[in-house]
Amino acid sequence: MYRHRGRVVAAWLVALAMFVPLAPRLQSALVPGGFTAQSSEAVRTADMVARWLPGRARSQLVVVSPTGDVARLRRAVAVLRTYPHVLNQPGAITIARSTRGGAAFASFGLDVDPDMARSLVQAFRTALAQQGGSAVDVTGSPAVFQDIETATAADLRRAETVGIPAALIVLVLAFGTAVAAGIPLAVGGVAVVSTLGLLFLVTSEVPLSIFVLNIATMLGLGVGVDYALLAVSRFREELRVQDDVGLAVERTVATAGRAVAFSAIAVLIGLSGLWVFGLRVLSSLAVGGSLVVFVSALAALTLLPALLGMLGRRVDRAAVLPRRIQRGGGDRRWAALAQTVMAHPWSVIGGVLAVVGVLTVPAASATLNVPRAGVLPNHYASRRGEKVLDRQFSPARLNPIIIAVAAGVRLDPLERRVAAVPGVAAALGPDQVPPGQRRAFTGPSGSVIEVTGAMNPFSNAARRLVGRLRALPGHGTAFWVTGETAGARDFLSQIQGRAPWAYAAIVIAMYAVLAAAFRSVLLPLKAIIMNTLSVAATFGVLVWVFQDGNLHGLLGFSPVGYIDPTLPVVLFSALFGISMDYEVFMLSRIAEARRGGACNREAVAAGLVATGRIITSAAAIIVVIGLAFTTADVVIVKEIGLGLAVSVFLDATLIRSLLVPATMRVLGDWNWWPARYATTTDRASGHGLPAPPAAPPVASKPPTGVRR
Repeated sequence: MYRHRGRVVAAWLVALAMFVPLAPRLQSALVPGGFTAQSSEAVRTADMVARWLPGRARSQLVVVSPTGDVARLRRAVAVLRTYPHVLNQPGAITIARSTRGGAAFASFGLDVDPDMARSLVQAFRTALAQQGGSAVDVTGSPAVFQDIETATAADLRRAETVGIPAALIVLVLAFGTAVAAGIPLAVGGVAVVSTLGLLFLVTSEVPLSIFVLNIATMLGLGVGVDYALLAVSRFREELRVQDDVGLAVERTVATAGRAVAFSAIAVLIGLSGLWVFGLRVLSSLAVGGSLVVFVSALAALTLLPALLGMLGRRVDRAAVLPRRIQRGGGDRRWAALAQTVMAHPWSVIGGVLAVVGVLTVPAASATLNVPRAGVLPNHYASRRGEKVLDRQFSPARLNPIIIAVAAGVRLDPLERRVAAVPGVAAALGPDQVPPGQRRAFTGPSGSVIEVTGAMNPFSNAARRLVGRLRALPGHGTAFWVTGETAGARDFLSQIQGRAPWAYAAIVIAMYAVLAAAFRSVLLPLKAIIMNTLSVAATFGVLVWVFQDGNLHGLLGFSPVGYIDPTLPVVLFSALFGISMDYEVFMLSRIAEARRGGACNREAVAAGLVATGRIITSAAAIIVVIGLAFTTADVVIVKEIGLGLAVSVFLDATLIRSLLVPATMRVLGDWNWWPARYATTTDRASGHGLPAPPAAPPVASKPPTGVRR
């Protein structure tokens, strides 16, 4: 990279010129939603009903009048029923008024699925605004998806406005010069823009969730800047001990570059666990996250060395802080902390585990549920309309469970069995509706029965009712169950059923990579345990905040009483890999000192001192970027942003600065078994385990034709 630095930078500039025009087009190519299990019974049955009964609504938009202005709703019906995809047969458009608070709504059945119905949302709102009169809100799944798309784009712009300047401040404090601080941010920006352009090309072949925009930007700015920060820091360190810029670049890539490569592999392994679930929203996050991490690592290993080679000692130009503040990794405070941890490892281990345990406790009471309009703030019309429907109407009647019955199956006996199931309030079949509405209930290929539950259709009790209905004789051959409640049940079941497999795949692959990187049996296992602790504590904090509603005023959201079911999956997969970054950074320096002849205690202390400042700076960047995303309107984005910030903060303070060195101090030379350099017993004995057996000496035989 140093020898061809001009060509390397030129190649990146050409690539950037190609991707810059594509990046802004990504948002319009993404799709909202993705919270359905595409191969589940609920989805397959919904498609089957659409084929059997083409006159039946596949989705609906609801116009809500909080004041009960029925006259205006009738005028709206007269205008909107002529719009494309609005069904006009009897029963497809209904008007109802509440007896609880005077609100009213008009429901419009549509002949397209919720994703396609989004194109009608703005047309509905424009037509209603032109009519004037009392306030009305357009809600329903298509409207919720449309508002989430709008809010997500605004969230990203707001987070970038806050996060990028905050990251620059952290970099200036870390390096003290404007040039050194600007390089990581520039490299991270190149990685993000390139990734967004690549993702636009991917969308032409694969539908991606709207949330990929946030995860790609969040991870790109965080990980991309972190990788560059590590390399720039090591380059400056090398320049202090030698005059040759080319050799400094070579040493930087051989040390920091190696750590970046293994860290990127660790993050990619973590994100690969999202593929196991077979869900579009998670697969989209896997695509976006993996691509941005790969591009960030590629930029750190190619573009960054080339830039450093061009700059040379000018990397320290434009000093912002006084020289006495621009200290390297040997900060006295880190040396003092290292000595304290080395002297009292068991006390440190006990204290950290106690704190982590307290933070993890709320995770035991976590309630998972598929997100609805509650993830939006109150100023969005779909959220306001859904709140009115939930409070003044029966959500169960508006969201019935649908039973699809094959042609030739007697309906009367099945309806009686369904009505007798505990939790069923009503079962409505073809014979119980007016003749004009039967087209939506029966046809030559099959019929449907609408089941109204006695509970909230979005609750665990309603999902258990779906299970009882599917347990009736004939399920899977004579009838099948769909509807929003059944879809949520299948979505949650798929996550819960595949989570252990995803965890096992990540752990096994991560162990193999770390074992290869550090030639140790115990270090990879310890690293996996440490990362699991930080993720568990983070999830506990998120349950305490978002499910229990603590700090909702500070963070600006309305508690919904549950956690998005994808959150623990994304947390474990993404944060497990990101947290491993710091583990690899620190262990690389410890292993370097160990290979240089230091005993275990000296090597651990040296690694902590050498990486303490840089890991803290790197973590601070991800923390401020994560916190920037807590300004989002969409609760899901807030959850991921806060989760990223909390996890990295805990990892860089409690885990990486205290627990990791303390446990390595206790394990002593067992850390390095069976590596060849694990032959020196920890000289400060008393806390460590007995030294492992030394590896047998390896005869040194020179290659043929080479003199000793």
